[in-house]
Order: sequence, then C-alpha cells, then structure tokens
Amino acid sequence: MKDRLYGCKCGCNTGTVTPIMAAVYEYIHDGLANEGIDAVINSAYRCKDHNKAVGGSPTSSHLTGKAIDIAAAGSREKYLIIEASLEAGATRIGIGNGFIHIDVDDDKDQEVLWLY
Repeated sequence: MKDRLYGCKCGCNTGTVTPIMAAVYEYIHDGLANEGIDAVINSAYRCKDHNKAVGGSPTSSHLTGKAIDIAAAGSREKYLIIEASLEAGATRIGIGNGFIHIDVDDDKDQEVLWLY
C-alpha cells in the first residue's frame, strides 16, 4: 500500500520515495491525524514523463523520491503541515495554492521556503 501511495501517479508503476522522505511524511501524517486532518498526498515520486506532463522542473526532487506535495485546504492546514515538516527535519518547503511541497533533497540549498 505504501509504495502505491508514494509511487508515480501516472500509472507507470515505478518509483517510490526515499526512506527519509517516507519517515517525514509519516510524522506529518500522524501529527495531522491528531488534529483530525487527513494528510493527502497529491504527488510523491514522479517518473520523467509524468514530471514533464505536470510542468515539473527538470531538476525536481520528485524525480529522485525526495519530495512530496500534501494537499492543504486552508491556512491552518498549511501551518500544521509546515510545523510538522520542520519538526521532522525537512528544511525545504514550498507553499502552493492548495498544497505544501515538502522536500528532503540534501543536494540542494537547505533552510529555504518558497511560493508557487
């Protein structure tokens, strides 16, 4: 079940997230569950074709399984996701309209926050 949860959503049945990214997500998931919120993954690992189809960056951390986008309906959910992400050790966070991007790619700049 977890591999399907973390794998590419295009139907190619490839890939998964790294163990570190999975652990960060599980921490976020558990924290949100305590608040009565379901941590729905919009995107996790992406194959090259799917990444291109959704307009992802050619250097996206989704391609290496080091990123997850979690649906966030409002500002309170966004805050809780970001808070839990930081507590779990993720230091690369993107805030989008309706989602939060959590990234554990240690090959990129750390302690960064950006808007989509």
